[in-house]
Amino acid sequence: MGESDADSEPLAVPADHAPQQPRDPELLTVEETASTLGLSRMAVYRLVHSKVLPAIRTGPTFKVPEPAVQEYLRQAGAPANRR
Repeated sequence: MGESDADSEPLAVPADHAPQQPRDPELLTVEETASTLGLSRMAVYRLVHSKVLPAIRTGPTFKVPEPAVQEYLRQAGAPANRR
């Protein structure tokens, strides 16, 4: 049996499986920060806007330096949630 046309065409990668840009391991998204702190995303936004938790604005989103998250946890006296 010969190879069919369907077998020779490249497969498309679904959008949800497309390669993602590598993230900076030192910067956490608001969602990752919330998970680590055991808080809601809205609570993290409040901490960022009140300048309790430093963040870097990248376009419409914020990134939180991981050392700042660890320092916040240290000052709060709570262990970090494992991701």
